[in-house]
Amino acid sequence: MAHQLAGGGGRAELRGWLLGLHEQGNTDWQVYNSRTVYLDIDTSACTIPTTPKFFPTLGGRSRHWVTRGVVSPYRVSPDTFRLHVWYPHAITPGDVNGWDWHVRWSALP
Repeated sequence: MAHQLAGGGGRAELRGWLLGLHEQGNTDWQVYNSRTVYLDIDTSACTIPTTPKFFPTLGGRSRHWVTRGVVSPYRVSPDTFRLHVWYPHAITPGDVNGWDWHVRWSALP
């Protein structure tokens, strides 16, 4: 299930760029494997007519600086993209929400 922008995050437009943010500590991370979580990000509220270039970043209170994969969106479409985030030790969605991991993204149509 894609994380909705409304309620848990937001979006804005700045000189043609679209911007989005997900709520810290309340993000719908899913398990991919023991060291990887992923997040489906719903961008449909932006009504982008073509597939844009997405530029995601990962923020948090702890341990986000040792991750890999954040800058490589998967399954990109005008309405959604997925991030796989690898961590060097076993993690769960509860761990990463406890560390306040969250995604900020920008898109250029």
